[in-house]
Amino acid sequence: MLHGPIEATHHLLERNNMAISDIDVVEINEAFASVVLSWAKELQPDWDIVNPNGGAIAIGHPLGGSGAILLTKAVHELHRADKTNALITMCCGGGLGTGTIIERAWSARRACGRGPHLRGPGGTRPGPVTSRRHHGPMPHVAAVATVAASLVAVTAATGCAPPDPTAPGSSLASVGTVRTAVVVAPVDGDTVRVRLGGSDETVRLIGIDTPETKRPGTPVECYGPEAAARLDALAPPGTVVLVEADAEPRDRYGRTLAHLHRAADGTYLNEAMVAEGFAAPLRIEPNVAHAERLAEAADAARRRRRPVVCVRWTP
Repeated sequence: MLHGPIEATHHLLERNNMAISDIDVVEINEAFASVVLSWAKELQPDWDIVNPNGGAIAIGHPLGGSGAILLTKAVHELHRADKTNALITMCCGGGLGTGTIIERAWSARRACGRGPHLRGPGGTRPGPVTSRRHHGPMPHVAAVATVAASLVAVTAATGCAPPDPTAPGSSLASVGTVRTAVVVAPVDGDTVRVRLGGSDETVRLIGIDTPETKRPGTPVECYGPEAAARLDALAPPGTVVLVEADAEPRDRYGRTLAHLHRAADGTYLNEAMVAEGFAAPLRIEPNVAHAERLAEAADAARRRRRPVVCVRWTP
């Protein structure tokens, strides 16, 4: 039980490309004082951010309610202290450990006056989020203890407009080949169908990740429909796009991997989705031609955040 929260925390931080110093608030369940002390000895956090309003020894952790209490405390502390993200972790019977990262964010729909901004229960990445993200399921880490579950907050900081195509650095990069295609239909927030070279192709946007809406056997995730709708608005059927290849032409699902640019004005659609808070940056070697640019867009979006918390379950 001493090692469960340690392994869960390492797993989440690694998966989200974060360090413990990136966390603003930690809620770790004090099932026993030794659990927190063991975790702190390994992670070396700033003690001021750990259980800032008291832990389970002071407040209690009723059967079946510990997770809800930890999450509620974290959400309120983020809002009260005007902080960005929180780590929630706890040990479980049998040597298990669970972990969650949540992130306060700002929705473009709210900021631009276009409707409700709450993303609802069931999942971003990430938030952290975000959170380092992937084209397919990522393997879980199991070391001394089994990580039974993890939650990752979707990065959801945003601005009102897509990147200005006339701004410095917005022109197409000379990486790989660039082909012209026409959007046929949206699939979800990071995938579209296009007419390319006389045939229809499914294109997975490189370097970004959005909540799932179409994965078989997986429920529709929080803010997934909104992300899909935004990509559809940026590139509705009939839009001419430039399909820029990277190092690998296809993923393991047979989808074309590409950076998509709207031909009419040069808008880099992958970046626009990140900049508006509908997608999290996702770096997967060797397809990293614009990885730094996407990371910078995410950082800029986070700096424009407003309080919205949404959590995404990831398998």
